Amino acid sequence: MLEEDKKAYQGSAEERGDIAKAYTQAKGDLNSILDSVLHAAVLDDEDRITAIIHDLIATDQLPPYDAFLKESKAKRAMRHKRAAAEAAEAEAALKKRKDKKAVCAPVASHPGLASYLVPKPSLSHPSLVSHPGLASRTQA
Repeated sequence: MLEEDKKAYQGSAEERGDIAKAYTQAKGDLNSILDSVLHAAVLDDEDRITAIIHDLIATDQLPPYDAFLKESKAKRAMRHKRAAAEAAEAEAALKKRKDKKAVCAPVASHPGLASYLVPKPSLSHPSLVSHPGLASRTQA
């Protein structure tokens, strides 16, 4: 569903309006623009979004901010480096999660061990037994 939303949004008039709004609010700071626009990923969408902004500036729909037009190569490189590091971190977390599921799945399905993995709530604590709203639950 998220991919479907992304495909419908990207390239739409709504996205173009959101890019223009983010550009104006950020006064041309591309880091802020990319953080603000829905479904925008630095490594995947930066060139497409900057092309849209250049088009809007060329047609006098947006003011030309120096922060955008004169962005340094170092700032762009830093943004890409940070995005690549975040992507690598996300990949590692996803791999770790998949590995953990692969190890836990056989244990969780074992009838003798499953009860150890998910603790059952206990309502036998004295403060809960004496609580009028919970007392009826402990007598089951």
